[in-house]
Formats: sequence, C-alpha cells, structure tokens
Amino acid sequence: MIVRFWAVLLALSMLMVPATAARRALLIGIDDYRALEPLKNAIGDVRALSEVLKSIGYDVVVVTNVGRRDLITAVAKFTESIKEGDTALFHFSGHGVEINQRNFLLAADTPDPASAGEAVLQQEAIAFMDVLAIFDRSKASNRIFILDACRNNPFSTRGARGVGGRRGLAKEYVPFDSGRRGTFILYSAGFGEEALDRVGPADREPTSVYTRNLMRHLQHADRSILDVAIDVRIEVERLAASIGHRQSPAYYDAMFDPRRFALNAGSGSGTARATPAAAAGAPPATSPVTRAITPVLWKHNGSTMRLLTDGDRYEYYYEAPTLRMLANRWRKGDLLFAGQRRGASIEGTIRRSSITCGTISYRASGYVSGDGMRVVMQARAPDRGSGLAGCDVKSHFDETLVFTVK
Repeated sequence: MIVRFWAVLLALSMLMVPATAARRALLIGIDDYRALEPLKNAIGDVRALSEVLKSIGYDVVVVTNVGRRDLITAVAKFTESIKEGDTALFHFSGHGVEINQRNFLLAADTPDPASAGEAVLQQEAIAFMDVLAIFDRSKASNRIFILDACRNNPFSTRGARGVGGRRGLAKEYVPFDSGRRGTFILYSAGFGEEALDRVGPADREPTSVYTRNLMRHLQHADRSILDVAIDVRIEVERLAASIGHRQSPAYYDAMFDPRRFALNAGSGSGTARATPAAAAGAPPATSPVTRAITPVLWKHNGSTMRLLTDGDRYEYYYEAPTLRMLANRWRKGDLLFAGQRRGASIEGTIRRSSITCGTISYRASGYVSGDGMRVVMQARAPDRGSGLAGCDVKSHFDETLVFTVK
C-alpha cells in the first residue's frame, strides 16, 4: 500500500513538471519592394541568421518578400504558437522609416508616397508599436526584437519630400509597464542613422554589416544579451568609420536583468555566465565564471558606479545615477564604459544619452593608478547641443572622466 502511494505521488509529480521552455524566432526579410527601392541583403540576412539560430536551439520561421496582410498574419500566427515561459525573437530586415517620431516597418507592397500621400502611407505601413503590442499579449517570458530596418530612407529620392526622416529610425518612446518586462530591442543603427548593407564596393558578403557581426557573436554560448549588444555596436562602429560612415547600433532594455539573459543558451538554462548580479553568489562548479564584480563602489561625477572585470576587460555600470542622469533616462545597471586595460593603460568606448537625441558612443583612453583605486581617461566628446536644432554632432570638446574608489 505504501509502495503504491509513493508510486502514485511520483507519477503526479512528473505530470506537474513544466515542459522545457522553447526558444522561437520569426525572421522576416524583404528585398523585392514593388514600388520602392529594392534591397540586396535583407533575404540574405534572414537566411543566414536562420541557420545560426537553428544551430543554437531556436525553432525558426522564415518569411520573405511578403505584403502587409501576410506580414501581419505571420506575426499573429507566430505569437499564437508561443507557450508560457518561451523566449520569442522577432527579426525584421528590410526598409523602415520614421514618420512624425513613429517607426514603421515597410512590407513589400508599401505604396509609393509620391502618388499615395503620407496619410495613406501611414495606413499601409506597419507601426512597430503595433508589432510590439501583439508580442506583449503573448505568453513569452522574454521578447527579443532585432530591427535591421534603418537603411536609407526609400522615399527620399522618389519625389516625396517630407515623408519620413532623412534616414534611419527615430528614438520612439516605448511605454513601460510591468507587462513589458522581458523586452529587449536591438537596432542596427543609432536613431537617425543609416545602416550599411556593405562596407564599400568590394564587400560581397550576402548579409548586412550589422547582421554579420551579430551572427558571429551568437556563436559564443552563455554571453549576456547586453554584452552582445555592446560588442556588436563597437565592431559595427569601427567598420563604418573605416569608410567615413557613422553607424552606432542602439538598444532598448526592459528586461529583468539583461546581464543574466543569453541569446545563445549553450548551457541550456539561458542564463548568462557573466553578470554583476550573478557574480555576488558562488558560481556552479561546472560553469566557471571568469568575470567578477568588484566588491567596492566607485564614484564618477556624483554617481555611484560598479566595476565589472573580465581579465583585462573593464566595464563601469551605474549603481546609483544622479538626478540629472535619471532625468536623461539612465538607470541602475546601465553601462557607461566598456574597454580594455593593458598594464597601466586603459581605452574603450563611452556611452552618453539624452532624451531628445538618444545614445551616442565615442572613444576614450587613459590610465589606471598604481594602487588601482583611480582611473582617469580623456576623450574628444561629441557635442549635439540641446537637440532642439537636430541631433547631428555640431562640434567636439575635451572631456576628462575620473573614476575613484568610494
């Protein structure tokens, strides 16, 4: 009798074990626009990214060259397939445009605004916020969006003056609430910037500059999505600068802790190995952690900082931003500096952000004091003014950044 009781109990407990959460991806690529300038690498992007995602455990749906109706249908069907606890990834590679500070994704049958007019265009284009809302209603625990849709404005040469921004997407306000927790958005370029399909005429890669670098970083297991976003940005910035172009990929973060979520869950858990939050506890014996958060706090311009180290890599995160930084939407856990230390020297990338102009990155270099308690860096910082007259860089100024142990 006792044996039967425990047998039944074991059977019931097995029934109550939740199924392993799946990782699902919907990839949409559009090259063949009927009334707009065609693209060359969008379908190449989704096909190549599809293979990478499949190799790291994603169930992938690929949709190409679809019109508005079929695109919306594909999104709806995909979100219906998502089960509770799943990770859902949405990638769009194609034309995107900003109209009145709202971002729109353009399907293959988007009309030419020269004949249709802006009002019709807004009805026919697909507002990204509408796509976001559909995913919000799904049961996914994590929702990842990758928008490689910041290519040149397809309307700028078609007699439709004033339709859309000069280039790229806008810094669109994404309302935040508890239902949007778990959302991370990756943009292939900074707000108002144009994303490159290729680096010069000799570049024969079938994927865009952003997507090819993203895929390379996805090969590394258990790296946090925040690390991937930052490292891809640094590499894309460097490649774009080599041909005199500016492209600084941006991201939006509403995850519980982006330092704990890995796009490539090589360990099977989806938890990144390297995060300040995780480093406080002892790492599993089977998964050694090389990165570590320093136990002391640092000071920088009135804000309290945390230092994350990984060998010779240095990263400063905000622990307690000043009121001025909070007003510019900086939050605890936001990254300010990422770079390399070599002996007493240090160099890397600084991030600055404002409400009106979004995030901009630039290089800085300096030294670490002999006792390791003080870091001083210099930079030629870009000045975008108040943003009221546009967000283009108007000049540069000398900046000194000082970090000291509290």
